[in-house]
Amino acid sequence: VVWFKADYDSPFARALLANSVTLTPGTITIDITDEGYYSVHALTQHLREGLLDGSMQKKVAWAYKEKIDFRPLSEEEIAGIDVIEHEITPRTYRGRRKKK
Repeated sequence: VVWFKADYDSPFARALLANSVTLTPGTITIDITDEGYYSVHALTQHLREGLLDGSMQKKVAWAYKEKIDFRPLSEEEIAGIDVIEHEITPRTYRGRRKKK
């Protein structure tokens, strides 16, 4: 898992980066915090290095005319991030009831 900071002002820029990462084969965006911290799963070292070079993040910033503070996070910073744990509740599917 790769962690980096890309603090866009626009929520659309945040969504575009997350979707662009997820559409890249071998990577998926796991979470984005309100502070602009991204966690991304990368299958290979090559994909990891590509995420940490900042080129995709800078292209999104350019598209939205923003200046961002992009940087990979250190182990200490990662440990200090508050991760919200989501509770997943199972749901049962109720099909349409047929009228008699």
